[in-house]
Amino acid sequence: MIPGPQCLRPMRLRDARCLTPAATLAVCSLIAAAASAGETAADRRRSPPAAVASFLERHCFDCHAGEHPEGGLDLTDLKFDPDAPGGDRPWTRVIERVAAGEMPPPDAAQPEAKEAASFRAAADR
Repeated sequence: MIPGPQCLRPMRLRDARCLTPAATLAVCSLIAAAASAGETAADRRRSPPAAVASFLERHCFDCHAGEHPEGGLDLTDLKFDPDAPGGDRPWTRVIERVAAGEMPPPDAAQPEAKEAASFRAAADR
């Protein structure tokens, strides 16, 4: 079907007949991709990956959760967004401290090297 002159003016929803099936599919695909990409980014900010969550549960929440978290850092209230813009990036500091072996502190149970590496890889994606 060759589009007529009515397809040259700005489109309205009722003018969808002016789109070819391929164009319609392309537009729908772009909308779906944009919607799913937005959801994925939002999900990452809300909850950390499984390797990060289990590491935090085993090695961090005893001290960094609750009413009086050590250092004023409550990891349960911190949105998981290691790529957050700005100078104050709590997740970047957490990842760096684990990588440097500073956290968990020496008097706490230490993670195995493989577990710490999994945490860093999942958190620093």
